[in-house]
Amino acid sequence: MMGRAGGVAMMATALLSSPVLAKEARWPEGIYSSVRMSEQSGDLGGLEVLFYERDGRTMVEYVLCEGWCNSSFQAEVRREGDSFIFEHHEVVEQADGTISRDYVRFVLRQSDQHLLATGWMGENSFDAGKMRRISKPYGLGVAKKRETCKIGSRPLSRGFG
Repeated sequence: MMGRAGGVAMMATALLSSPVLAKEARWPEGIYSSVRMSEQSGDLGGLEVLFYERDGRTMVEYVLCEGWCNSSFQAEVRREGDSFIFEHHEVVEQADGTISRDYVRFVLRQSDQHLLATGWMGENSFDAGKMRRISKPYGLGVAKKRETCKIGSRPLSRGFG
């Protein structure tokens, strides 16, 4: 028979593992996008992210569209509390031939069935939009006219619903 102390310990364990009290967000899966086309100019703007797994690590392939969706990048995703973070150094060749390295970082947070994205380029932050789950690539499809998952990668296809 379990004593009072054992029962209290079991109740505390059950409460701490309760989804209601749990603060840790589930890993997003699939494709999320805030990419939109301007009705006035036809320009594309926003962020699109494909979550996938490679060698046991959660990765993203993403494109930041600023006028158009030019290049996609890959990065490993890490979790910090309720946020999902990925970053890289983008090497840019200027028109005059000089090379610059821009630090790019994104923080995604879950809100209902959306991801809220904030980005940084260097020290400057910007709102990358409210990203909704989509079934097919849009911005990534523009940036790459080929399959968005790399060979040896398994796309994550379930929602965090």
